[in-house]
Amino acid sequence: MLNKIKNLQLTMITTMILLMSTLNLSLIISSAQMSNIYDDKHTIGFPNVSTNQTINISAEELRALLASLKDLSNITSSCRDIECVRSSASNQINNVSSRLLRAEAIGGDEYQALKILSQDNTSLQDLYDLINNPELKKIINNLSASDLERFKELFPQYYSRINELYMSGRISVKEYVAALELLRRIALEKNSSDIANTLSTREAEVLRELIEGKYSNLLLEYVSRFMSGASSSSSQDRSMGSFSRDYSSSNKSSLIQIPTIASFSISLPRIPLRDLITASVIIGALGIGALIFLFNRDRIYSIIDRLTKPQIFTRKDFENMPPPIRLYWIAVSILSRKVYREDSYTHREYLNKVNEKLGFLKSFTNLTKIYELSRFGAQSTPELDQEAVKSFDELRRDVKIKK
Repeated sequence: MLNKIKNLQLTMITTMILLMSTLNLSLIISSAQMSNIYDDKHTIGFPNVSTNQTINISAEELRALLASLKDLSNITSSCRDIECVRSSASNQINNVSSRLLRAEAIGGDEYQALKILSQDNTSLQDLYDLINNPELKKIINNLSASDLERFKELFPQYYSRINELYMSGRISVKEYVAALELLRRIALEKNSSDIANTLSTREAEVLRELIEGKYSNLLLEYVSRFMSGASSSSSQDRSMGSFSRDYSSSNKSSLIQIPTIASFSISLPRIPLRDLITASVIIGALGIGALIFLFNRDRIYSIIDRLTKPQIFTRKDFENMPPPIRLYWIAVSILSRKVYREDSYTHREYLNKVNEKLGFLKSFTNLTKIYELSRFGAQSTPELDQEAVKSFDELRRDVKIKK
C-alpha cells in the first residue's frame, strides 16, 4: 500500500514539475508576443509604428533612409551626452526626422521629441507648453522654484517618478523628452552640473533608442517588401507558364493584371533577458530538486515518517522494556534512516529488507534472533542481555562502515 502511495506521490511531483516548466515557457512566449508593447528597448511611452503599417515611401528612399539612420546610430553610439550628439549630428537628425515624418514612419510626438533632442534653441516656455500631464507639470514647477540644496534633495525622487510615468505610458515620448530638457537647463542655471550630466546622458539614450527603433522598423519593412516582391514574381511566372499552354498569346496581358500576393509582416519577438534568466533559474532549481528527490526517496520518506508518525513507545515504555527488546527497537530506528520500514513489516520481513539493501548484517541478524527469543519466547537471562549489547555494538560499527 505504501509503495503505491510513494509511486503516486512521485507521479504527482513529476507532473507538477512539468506543469511549472510549461507555465514558465508560456510566460516567456507571452512576453515575446507582447514585445511590441514592452521590451528592453521599447517602452510603453513610445508611440510604436507597427510593421503591418504601409509606409508611404519608395524603395530607393527606404534604402537611403536606412543608410542615414545607420550613420546616425553610429554617431549616437559614440556620444555619451546630448551636447556631443547636437554638435556632431544636429542637421542630420533634423533632416532624417523630416523625411521620416513625410513617409509616415513616425508620428507627431516622435517628431517633436527628435526636434528637441537635435537642438537646444527651443525656449523654456515652449518646452513647458508641450507637457500636458498635470503631475509632470507640478514636478517641473516644484523643482524650478527650489533653491540649489532643495533641488538636489528633491531631484532623485522626482526623476524616478518621471521615469515611472513614462514607463507606464502616462506621458508621451514628447512630454518625457521636454521634461528632461527643461530639467537639464534648470540644473545648469542652478549650477548643479552632476544632475545636468545625468539628464544629458539620459537624453542621448532616448535619442539612440528612437533611432535604433526606427531603423529596425524600416529594415523589417524593407525585408517584407523584398519577400513580397519575390513571392509575387514567382507566382506570376508559374501562372504565365500554365496560361501560355492553354490560351493564345493575345490574352497574356490580362493575366498580368491579376493582383499580386499581399505583403506580410515579419515579427521578430524579443524576449527580455530577465525573463530568460528567471525561467532558467526556476526550471534549473526544479530539475535539481527532482534529481535530489529521485536519488534520496527512501531517506526522505524515512525522515517524513519519523516526523509525522506517532510514537509507538513512550519513554516510560522504553525504560521498562527488557534490554534485548529495547536495543532492537533502537537498532530499527537507526537502520530505518537507510532502509525504510513499513508498519506492516514483521521483524523477519524487515531483517530480509535490511540484508537485501545493505548486504548481510550478522550483527542485526543476531539481534533480531535475540529479540525474537525475548519478545515471543519470554526468555530473559543476563547472558541474553549481554549478547544483545554485544550485537548492538557490532551493528553500530557495521552501519558506520556501510556509510
